[in-house]
Amino acid sequence: MDTVPVSHTPGSRIWFADGAKGIDPTEYAAGETVNARLLTVTGKGTLALARGHRWLAMLESGEAKSLKEIAAREGIDNSYVSRMANLTTLAPDIVAAILDDVLPNHITLFDLAVDPPALWDEQRERINSSRYSGA
Repeated sequence: MDTVPVSHTPGSRIWFADGAKGIDPTEYAAGETVNARLLTVTGKGTLALARGHRWLAMLESGEAKSLKEIAAREGIDNSYVSRMANLTTLAPDIVAAILDDVLPNHITLFDLAVDPPALWDEQRERINSSRYSGA
């Protein structure tokens, strides 16, 4: 799928590969401009990790002064931005498991993003134990 923004003529069809589609129930008037963003398919955690690292980089560079400022810019909840930033503290092997989509089924990104232990060994211990809600 082409991920470079491109204009489409009114009434043109957009074809999706592999049956991927998005539905917008909004009815638009003829001639109205509709902005849509198409994303390539990624594993369930890839986008979350990318966002967390992007937002952390914005803080480190001074582009943003706080997670709250980032949330306001993005139009999303402060707690979501905070949780995604927390993902940047995960052990490399846990990040690899997210990217490879091989985390145990009972562990969610939410579990990993809420108050992760600072020490990587403690993160691994938490994953291997039954200390997550789904276990």
